[in-house]
Amino acid sequence: DSFVELLKEAIIINGITRIYFVNDTACSILNNVLSNKTLFGLEAELLILSIFNNVYNKSLNGRSLQYQQFRLAEFNLQFQKEEFLTNGVFTDLVIDGQLEIKTLVTSRQMHIFKECRIGSSVKKAYEL
Repeated sequence: DSFVELLKEAIIINGITRIYFVNDTACSILNNVLSNKTLFGLEAELLILSIFNNVYNKSLNGRSLQYQQFRLAEFNLQFQKEEFLTNGVFTDLVIDGQLEIKTLVTSRQMHIFKECRIGSSVKKAYEL
């Protein structure tokens, strides 16, 4: 909790108005999940595996590896963004338009970077 508060303070003090969550398609965790390799039990691995299991049959099955990497990175980033938007700490900054959250997938292999195209399920944020 104290780290998150310090992060918020640093964002305000430094006048940061936009935060990017970034995931590269070469991420070993993404690729270990996609190739069904043995995982080490890290929280990040379990998160990616959960995302993969929830979306695989819907959008990744039968697609190229590059497509699967890119889409799984997008889904991961969307999850991270939604967690950030709903944690309550940064809500006032987002509501006041002082902070914008973006997601960006990079691919060194394809030499591209692209903002995610997945729509957020968080449509409105309410300050309590």
